[in-house]
Amino acid sequence: MRTRSIAWPGGRAGWQAEIRRTRDGLDLLGYRVFPDFVRLRDDNGHRFARRLRDLASGYAAGRVGWAEIDPRVQSWIGHARQADSEGLRRVLLGSVIFRRVGEARSQATLSAGWGGPQASNGKPPAAQG
Repeated sequence: MRTRSIAWPGGRAGWQAEIRRTRDGLDLLGYRVFPDFVRLRDDNGHRFARRLRDLASGYAAGRVGWAEIDPRVQSWIGHARQADSEGLRRVLLGSVIFRRVGEARSQATLSAGWGGPQASNGKPPAAQG
């Protein structure tokens, strides 16, 4: 069994330490780090899925604009790309449709590559005139 020793400041002696199995991974800065790969922590994907659904419903109701949505999603994608998360990104980003109430389905849909809502002319719905 392979183990890894971890030490950090704290405790009475000034340091705390524990020994863990490497197959359990190391929880570090929102990632689960294994010897051969890196994953996002479980709670990270669940929180982002909930946030993405909330943003989509806010966009549909007109409470949230595209200028607020895009940076949040791009930021999470940047964080998620540091891990082996292509499948997770494809599932989460492909499962949400950003559409204002009354818009035709073809006008604003979210693709798995995340280009944001795109109209037939390639511009975001808000940029159409």
